[in-house]
Amino acid sequence: MKKKLTIIIILSSLISCVSSSPISGIDRYIKKVDVQKDYIETITEYNIEASSEHDLNGGGKVSVMTDNDGVIVRILAYDNESYRKPTNYKFYYQNGNLIFSNLVILNEARNDTVTDIDYYFLNKNLIKKKNRKQNEIHSEYILEMSEYYKRHYEN
Repeated sequence: MKKKLTIIIILSSLISCVSSSPISGIDRYIKKVDVQKDYIETITEYNIEASSEHDLNGGGKVSVMTDNDGVIVRILAYDNESYRKPTNYKFYYQNGNLIFSNLVILNEARNDTVTDIDYYFLNKNLIKKKNRKQNEIHSEYILEMSEYYKRHYEN
């Protein structure tokens, strides 16, 4: 009987440790942000046309979600510029810090995913990466892009 009780206690503590891991906490936070109805979402669309100064053309769309205090909690960005493949970024912030990002890059024909990676961060340190296409993009690039968008769209 003592042995069964000990095993039950050990298993329950293991289960509670797994469910309270930073990853599961981040996943819960993302779900909470995605269903918020009282947060403010601002969408910006832009076009880039080729000119005598550059050969770029294309455009994009950026959706910025802020909480009731005006703090950015999510940025969704779609870049479709001529010099690179169509790219989708998702950035989630908690207390001003990036905690999660998803990067999806499509091929030029836009009919297949070339890159699909989830990044989990804690204090700007990568704690987990889930790479679905085995196409390597370093977490430092993700941190730089998240800061770029955050700086550009902060009030």
